[in-house]
Amino acid sequence: MCRMKKMMLLMAFACFTITAFAKSESNLSTQILSFITTNPYAATQDDVSSLLGKPLKTEESKNQSVWYYKTDNNTLTIYWDSRVDKMEKLYFNTLTTAEKSAWDNNTAHLLKTGETALTEAIKILGAPKDMMIKANSQQLHYAYANNVLNLFFRKGTLVTYTLY
Repeated sequence: MCRMKKMMLLMAFACFTITAFAKSESNLSTQILSFITTNPYAATQDDVSSLLGKPLKTEESKNQSVWYYKTDNNTLTIYWDSRVDKMEKLYFNTLTTAEKSAWDNNTAHLLKTGETALTEAIKILGAPKDMMIKANSQQLHYAYANNVLNLFFRKGTLVTYTLY
């Protein structure tokens, strides 16, 4: 009987641990996208640490530090200007290989050059396959069944996009 109780306790602990890690992984992915769609240039290293936790890996040099985050589905690399403690650029990459369904031409009508903001594009299209964000320019890339969509932004506003 005592052995059975220990086994049940061990299984309950294992289930709790698996659930905790699964939730934090999903939550971290959501937090990464939330961070990217807000104004990441206003964030300090302390802000990012409190939102995303400690980076998986860091690299330091005289003028720059690089932070690496990774979940099961995404990677995020943030380059910091060490002199002013501000972000220089970031790279986001989705590690899953699943393509989105075929491109819907009706979606193209929702993307308006000179008007659509970066955050709106992500709301319309979902998380990109990969993304590069700098202070003045941003790029999002999406993979569809038969097409690749590249969006180019300047200061957060859509400048142009290409569909191959």
